Amino acid sequence: IRRAVFSAPMWGILIAPRLRPAAWATARAARWLGLTHRYAPGGSARAYASLIPFADNLLTTDPAQFARMARQTEAVPELALGGPSLGWLSEALMECRALAALPSPDTPCLTLLGTDEAIVDPVAVRARMARWPGGDLKVLDGARHECLMEAPSLRSQAMAALIDHLG
Repeated sequence: IRRAVFSAPMWGILIAPRLRPAAWATARAARWLGLTHRYAPGGSARAYASLIPFADNLLTTDPAQFARMARQTEAVPELALGGPSLGWLSEALMECRALAALPSPDTPCLTLLGTDEAIVDPVAVRARMARWPGGDLKVLDGARHECLMEAPSLRSQAMAALIDHLG
């Protein structure tokens, strides 16, 4: 790989510090009890864009992009993602911890991150990029999680940075 690009990478999951021990305990208990197939608290089988109203979504500030996501999962239900399972939560927490312990590769990297990110942990993203040789963190003011599915002005900033990085 000669160059890398990430958009809001899951190098950490945004969980309130006071709830983090409970998330770890719940994930471990689910593994021990054989309940990894159950949804994590607040999760369901329904696709996010079909479940959450636009005003409450964490993905994009663009109503047209959000509506497109909802239409896509209605038209092709096989592409829909439901909420995370307890097994996914367990594996994700362990993987994020393991990744944080690894050094960053010596590969030029662009990472896109919105200032209104509320799914992945921006602190973990910033920490990784601070120690990435040849790393460039492009922060998009006002963007949410899906930087490439944002409002046109934000999406054009993301695409310009991506094109510039890839040459």
